[in-house]
Amino acid sequence: MSRASLLHRTLRSGFICTSTRGALLALVRRSASLMASRGATYAGQNRYLIYYAQEHMEFRFPELRSLCKLLKIPINEDQLQAEQSESPFLLLDLPGDEEARLLVQRSVLMKSCYECLVHAREMTHLREHIQRLPADLIATYSTSGSSFRLRIHAYGRKLSSQDVRNRIELLKVFPLDSRVDLQNPTHSFHLLEDYGLEDLAEPALKPAQLFFGRWLADSNKDAAHKLRLDERYFIGTTSMDPLLALVMANQALVSPGSLVYDPFVGTGSLIIAAAYFGGYTFGADIDKILLHGRGRSTRAKKTWRKSDESVLANFRQYGLEKQYVDVLVADATSRFLRDDVQFDAIIADPPYGVREPIARVGKEKFNPSCDDTQAVS
Repeated sequence: MSRASLLHRTLRSGFICTSTRGALLALVRRSASLMASRGATYAGQNRYLIYYAQEHMEFRFPELRSLCKLLKIPINEDQLQAEQSESPFLLLDLPGDEEARLLVQRSVLMKSCYECLVHAREMTHLREHIQRLPADLIATYSTSGSSFRLRIHAYGRKLSSQDVRNRIELLKVFPLDSRVDLQNPTHSFHLLEDYGLEDLAEPALKPAQLFFGRWLADSNKDAAHKLRLDERYFIGTTSMDPLLALVMANQALVSPGSLVYDPFVGTGSLIIAAAYFGGYTFGADIDKILLHGRGRSTRAKKTWRKSDESVLANFRQYGLEKQYVDVLVADATSRFLRDDVQFDAIIADPPYGVREPIARVGKEKFNPSCDDTQAVS
């Protein structure tokens, strides 16, 4: 664990006094930046800034590596090792804009991606580097008929309207010769300020680092909102969080046409996530009552499940019915599939017997096989 990561954990622990906390916070801010004190210009170097959401942080790099493998995008592992795991910002070398867009648009943990032009620790140094941006680069953003806008973001601090206006005034040193269009610009340039940990009682007055770059794309993070459990038709007590299910589908390298199997399918959260990315999905579960949508409902103020509740009903709800192969009532510990069946991915959340009781269903058979009574749909 890096010194900065260790200090972040110590700050979060709550077992240190105020004076010590202040000293540690100052040390974290000094350790946060790996660049020279006066900043750096990355124009034309294919250096990209990934802005992460602060959710499931332990899965950021596993998802990133999986997506780069899926999309055949090379990455510099040294940059991943050097970055602080709790910072929402990641500087990454990528082959070009198109690869950066493909990466962020498939991710569900990222928020946005930018072509990073300048990285600095102070506004003064940032403005100096902006003024010295290469003329040929500026010319590409100032072609006839092009337009631009400036946007300001802050992590760890809420900026007032006046703060935003002040920063826009400071960025007028950006030597761009094109018209302003706030609604539909050709290029959108963003200033991102990093004030450190968001949960500190006293936000920092000055940012630990600043980034200036060109926005490329936003992520696929809204997918988790589209698949949220509170509006899903068929759920159970162990239905998986949609965001985590999508992360697992990304790590499983699910792509259009993949055949995906979940041996503990339950209410289908994982295969719905796989279907969202274009996979054809198949599942099995030992719980016959659940798969047939029978028994007591897990929703508040509802006693029994409706007659049409099922995994297939969820697929229909999201318009993913074509990605649904089937689900079967079966014991994952028995060999009920043919030996030559092959799947592109197997994703599962095995039962632990914590929220759902462990029960035995049916009788042991010699040479078991599927029959009509096991078919759910």
